[in-house]
Formats: sequence, structure tokens, C-alpha cells
Amino acid sequence: MKNNRVLWICNHTTLMDVECRLLQKLGFEVFVPKVLGDNRSSAISHEFDKSLTVPADVLHALNQFDFYHDKWSPNIAAMVNKYFDVAFCVNVYPAIFNVAKSFNGKVVLRAFGYESNINYEQTTACTRKIHGIRHLFKPQEIVRDNEMMRQLYKIKNRFYLGVAYRQIIPNETPFFQKRSVFLPLGMPQSIWKNENTWVGGGDKIMFVCPSIENPYYKGIYDSFKQQFGDLPHLIFGVQNRKYPNDKSIIGFLERSEYDNYMQTLPVMFYHSTEPRHLHYHPLEAICYGMPVVFMGGGILQDFGGANQPGLCRTVADAHDKLTRILNGDAEFVANILSHQKKILNEVSDDFILNAWKENFTLVTGNN
Repeated sequence: MKNNRVLWICNHTTLMDVECRLLQKLGFEVFVPKVLGDNRSSAISHEFDKSLTVPADVLHALNQFDFYHDKWSPNIAAMVNKYFDVAFCVNVYPAIFNVAKSFNGKVVLRAFGYESNINYEQTTACTRKIHGIRHLFKPQEIVRDNEMMRQLYKIKNRFYLGVAYRQIIPNETPFFQKRSVFLPLGMPQSIWKNENTWVGGGDKIMFVCPSIENPYYKGIYDSFKQQFGDLPHLIFGVQNRKYPNDKSIIGFLERSEYDNYMQTLPVMFYHSTEPRHLHYHPLEAICYGMPVVFMGGGILQDFGGANQPGLCRTVADAHDKLTRILNGDAEFVANILSHQKKILNEVSDDFILNAWKENFTLVTGNN
């Protein structure tokens, strides 16, 4: 490619630390927007500006521009198209629409998977009406808007669905299946450096559930309370308001404080059975060496196999396993730990690098 530069309109805090460095390792310069959307996991970084070989006035203009909300001006479009070859973008409107409409290079819609059987043609087609994807909206509530899809069809020869998990692809329509490229998620070195640092000693379950005021997460919170509320527990994750009646909610923590809990609490419970979406925190816990008890049917089962001691088929099974760990069953904990490390193979540095080396060439055309 003529420039080997990537416009990375994603801004996910943890993902940035992995993916932007990976792109640099593959020989690409990376621009990360400095004006954010409203995602609770978003962040900015000027670190990657240091390696950009674009003129200073171009970098200054790009750093002032809101790629998440604003229509590309002729000047912005001219600069981006002159200096960049590939644009990554998350599935939020109008960001993805503006990229598809104004960028002349390769466009990668970054796909992390949705809950239930919702696919990317459904969500991309409706982003114009709902102004971004929110957890969770039901298929019957989706408002179709074909303008977005018409734009993607116009650029179909240079459009790709960059899926984080292979499991996403079979659920997609033929158009998205054909344009899918497997670009797996890794974990940042800030997590790997704490590998095998878990010591335990605490007496409460670690459960992560942010944004409880959101109906989707409120449902997860209510189910956890109903099914496991009798067991001692702490609930982590950014909350937009206080819950004075539930003293188990820890809320936002600095990373060092969060790490301390992950290194000292006896067990994490992971609720999700979603077959095409996975959160970072159970992977972090497994890396740290913390035992994870999780529900079957999801990506953790795919990664680790059906014989994982921490895998649970029923709520009663999960309750029993959590109770055993809280009661100090060291042999059971050791059994979980000896098996769950296998799960990390799918997010290891070598696996991620090799997959990107092989698959990203489908996007760039570099062989």
C-alpha cells in the first residue's frame, strides 16, 4: 500500500493498547481520534502520533476533528484520503456512515459480536435511526434504514467486516459473511505482566456488571442477585449513579485497586452464555490465575472445551461450585486453574500476531 497508515476510529481503552501496537508491529502508522463519542470504555491517546509521518498541520486538523459525530468536510476528506489507506471504525452512527461515504480506501467495520441472534446487517441498517448501538435491543424493535446498507454495497469491493471472534461469521447474512476477515482480540501487556499473580485469601465472589441503570445490565444484575445473592459477593464496573441500598456495589476503581481485588478475591463468576460476544474481565482473571466459574454455551466454552471444571450447565451447578470455592476447597480450585489456562491460547500474543499477519493481508492486499 502506498502509505501504510490506518485511521483507527475505535478508541476502546483496552483494545487500543493491543490493536494499535499490533498494527505498528505489522508496519502501519496509526491515527487515533482525539474527540470522543460517549462510550464508557472510550479513551484517547497521543502516543501513536509520535510515529505518524504526516505534515504537522494535517495532524493538528485531524486531532481537532470529531470523527464520531461530524460529517467529513472536503478538507478533512482530502487529507484522510491522501495520507491513509485503511480505516477501522466501530458500528456507531454517523461515524461508520461518514467513513463509508467519504473515505476512498479500505474500510473495516470492527465487529465484536452482539447478544442473542442479532447480526451486523440488522444493526448496521438501523444505526441511522437509533444513533449507535445500545445493549440490548430486540430484533422486533429494530428500525430498518437501508441508506447505510446501500452505502456499504457501493464500496463492497473495499469493505470488510473485521470479526473479533470466528463465531460471529455464521450468524451473518451472505453479504457480511463474504466480506468477513478474522482479526482476533488480544490482551495488552499491562494485563500479561500480572500473569499468575493471584494469591486469593478473600471471602467474596467477584462479579462485573457496569451501568446497572441500563435495562440490559439491570437484567443481568437482577438475575445475579436472585440466583447468587445469598453468597458473599462484590460487584464491579463503572456505574452512572450510586446504589445506596446495595453495599456490594464497588463501582469505579483505579486500575491498581481493581487489580488488587482480582489478585485477592477467591473466585470470579462470569454469567454470559452469549455465543458471539465475550468481555475482557474473565480473560484477565484467568491470566492473573484467579479461578473463574462460568456458564456454558458461550465463547469461554469454545476456547477451553466442554471439560472445563469451572464450566456450569445450570444455575444450581454454578451455585454449588461457587460455594465450594468460598468454603476453601483447594483441590477443586487447583483443578479449575490447571484447565482454564487453555482458554488463553486464543488471546495469546503469538496467536493474535500470526492471525493478523495472515488475515489482514486480505484487507491490505499485501502478500
